[in-house]
Amino acid sequence: MSDEDVPDLSLYGRWPSLPDHRVADRLSSINLLELLPASDREVDEARLYEDLRRAFTRQVRNAGHLAGLPPGEKRRRLERLERKTKELLDTLDETHPEAWCDIANAFENSRIDTSTDEGLNARFTLLDPNDHRTRFVGELSILLRAMRRALDIPAPPSVGRPPKNRPLENLIEDLASTYQSHTGKSPSSGCYYAASIDSYTGPFFGFVRALIVAMVPSLFHSDVALGKAIQRALKDW
Repeated sequence: MSDEDVPDLSLYGRWPSLPDHRVADRLSSINLLELLPASDREVDEARLYEDLRRAFTRQVRNAGHLAGLPPGEKRRRLERLERKTKELLDTLDETHPEAWCDIANAFENSRIDTSTDEGLNARFTLLDPNDHRTRFVGELSILLRAMRRALDIPAPPSVGRPPKNRPLENLIEDLASTYQSHTGKSPSSGCYYAASIDSYTGPFFGFVRALIVAMVPSLFHSDVALGKAIQRALKDW
């Protein structure tokens, strides 16, 4: 079966809107240990669950945010956000401490009901004004470093055929790391084409297939399409 025979699983637009709690709910309903091949290594089911929860949560967010934007437009938005965040940090650095006192006093004297937001309430009532500034600036600084790290990632080539199913392949790479970490087995050797069934099979293929069908069934098209996506994702593994 050629590449042309397999419909392109473009996941932008097919990736479901899946809140974090739904990721956790769906994952909790799966017997995760049954998905792994037999191994001499003892599997920590709680850690396996947490690794998989992080993988699906991260990729659902990545596919949902900026989904379908051309690489150049995505980079321009990141650059603008990075620039504005740096400007805000510079402004905060120049802000007089008395201004922070005014902000804290205004908040405490306002009619805003903070009883429904314990985190917000704690931030402004349990800290003095200088602590407000330190924490806020610290969080913005971490965000700024993350933006700059994202901007350091080389943009994909603008010529030639774009990669197929990049969001799915990102998820597969995360699942491959989890699989290898918990089984000690190579994921790349666990997915292969079997002429006898004219499809893909193997322990890692079965692991990925079961998770995708259970977690994000809208992404699954066929065993052949999934097998090809796994092999593309793991070509340099």
